[in-house]
Amino acid sequence: MIITQFKKSKLQLILGVGLFSMMSFSAFAAVTTTETQKYLVIATGEHTSGNNFTSFDLQNGELGADQEIISDGTPDHSVQRLGGGYDGGLSLIGKGFEFSESRPLFEGVDYSGNVAITGRNAQFSASNVDINADVGIECNRAGTNANPCKASVSNSVFFKDDGDTNIENDVKENLTSGTNNGITTFDPTDLLDELEAQRDWIINLTADSIWNDTSTEGIYKYSDTNSSPWTNVNLKDQNNPVITDLDALDNNDDGYAVIDIDIGSDEFLVKNTNWVLKSTEGTIAIFRMKNGTHFHFDNASIILGGGINAGTGIDNSSDVIDDLGAIFFQDAYKDTNQVFDLSNVILGGIGLWDLTDFNPDRTTLLGQTKNDGSGDKKASIFNPAINGSDSAGTVINIQNAQGCAQFISNQILMGSSNRWNRCALASTETPPPQSVPEPSSLILFALALLGLGRSRIKATKA
Repeated sequence: MIITQFKKSKLQLILGVGLFSMMSFSAFAAVTTTETQKYLVIATGEHTSGNNFTSFDLQNGELGADQEIISDGTPDHSVQRLGGGYDGGLSLIGKGFEFSESRPLFEGVDYSGNVAITGRNAQFSASNVDINADVGIECNRAGTNANPCKASVSNSVFFKDDGDTNIENDVKENLTSGTNNGITTFDPTDLLDELEAQRDWIINLTADSIWNDTSTEGIYKYSDTNSSPWTNVNLKDQNNPVITDLDALDNNDDGYAVIDIDIGSDEFLVKNTNWVLKSTEGTIAIFRMKNGTHFHFDNASIILGGGINAGTGIDNSSDVIDDLGAIFFQDAYKDTNQVFDLSNVILGGIGLWDLTDFNPDRTTLLGQTKNDGSGDKKASIFNPAINGSDSAGTVINIQNAQGCAQFISNQILMGSSNRWNRCALASTETPPPQSVPEPSSLILFALALLGLGRSRIKATKA
């Protein structure tokens, strides 16, 4: 079932504080998602010279709105913008998408389309675009002589969230610099610090499962060619989705199913497949690329699923997807800098996180690394512009795709048609620690904090 709404009211985040009786305040680290959960897109690329680098490019699409998930392309003015973007859906009828086992996706405008451009000498480009957001596009531009970060913007507009439920009342502004025009400046330090801590936390998690070319539980190489080692797999032409039970994969019951992808020199391919990541307990999957080239999703859907919880009897199958339930994680690239490649794809509750760091390797904790001898400043998690070359950093490339997701990479390219709402991990707030834990403690308790801080808003309209 797909849920249609004209507009969601502004998302109200509930800040949660989790305390265990056997833990002191000093056990809690200040590792939160307070900053990262604000953004649908976080483009981290920067140029090492004074030249500008286009770290985000969006052509013919909408951010902060996801409309007509299954469409023949016919305009539906009741839920479509008539601004700088395009009308009609993404023409996905007849391509085999099937959602019988998925939780519902939101259709409409929810103003979640904030973008962060964190790199120095970084910019964005947009053409035929609608940005629906409470802030818009924020750029790292320090100093009084800073220039706007737009490289090229044409026929693109900004709709700022005005707090009411009628999108017809929203003021349309050309996408340009100014608080009410969708492009502002900000200091990305706190955001980058969060990403640094999250990267350290993820690489230190213990794997619950390893998927490789002999695994029987993985989805590696599910495709229309029935590649070995699977035969008779559930593909789109069989009208059945592939279902992965995340709760069953969570071996230590910590709320995270950590799957390491170990496939040598191959890509992780999901093609012509509807893939449902099912959980009735709120388990979050983290797919770590440990050994392989990149993630490749082609004519596929990857969406959260639910059902009746055996312990509580609660059925979450009709809960609208509004936060992350799975993260596909990359922190290095091999043979190709295009670490995520998507074409004709629907995502529901999925994060594509490329936290590749080009200075330390994946075994180095960034929180313990200093970039000078003073001990006062941490090394930046991102140093993507190798030798000042625009083509040297990692890339997320997306064509004709939509849904609810979050994208983090050095460079994010959304060509053709894209429509996205934001799904992110909810914010966590903790009491000030009485003492500063060692870095190992920060990593140890990040898991608990992210789990305890998750809040879910379940709003379903017929």
